[in-house]
Amino acid sequence: MRKIITLATLLTLTNVITLSTVVAQEKSECDSIIVEKVKLGNIYTYQGKTIDIQGSTFFPKLTEFRKLLAAYPDAIFHVKKAEATLQIVVIMASFGGFTIGQAISRVIIANIGLKEPITGFKKPNWTLALAGAAILVLVIKVGQRFDKHLEKAVDIYNSNVGKTSSPTP
Repeated sequence: MRKIITLATLLTLTNVITLSTVVAQEKSECDSIIVEKVKLGNIYTYQGKTIDIQGSTFFPKLTEFRKLLAAYPDAIFHVKKAEATLQIVVIMASFGGFTIGQAISRVIIANIGLKEPITGFKKPNWTLALAGAAILVLVIKVGQRFDKHLEKAVDIYNSNVGKTSSPTP
């Protein structure tokens, strides 16, 4: 009788350990961040929701990434680098877009057929517009660095999911 109880207890313990291992594996797969590559960047998904970039247009913040990766200092380092790179990209893109838009708007104003010329109107500066276009090409390259830093942070997080007992937001 004692052997049957011991055997039943052993089987129950084995089932509990196996079940808890399966649940832990499912939880760690569910808690990982999924990176989906698209043409000019990545889409990051956590538990079925897209992780967004927050903040204003000129001062974007990676607040959700900071909260999610707070327990991993190496990942936060890469998030900070990505955030700094993103701010540079926004400034460069704004300047490039402004210079191109200025030249195009002057062409439009010159061709609307006004009877009297607009005072202070100058011809479009195509050199400045070309410089803006070159800056926009650089923005694409610098933007790729943003994605690389964020991918490194996500890789650090995903490799440690389930190994630490950090709370998830």
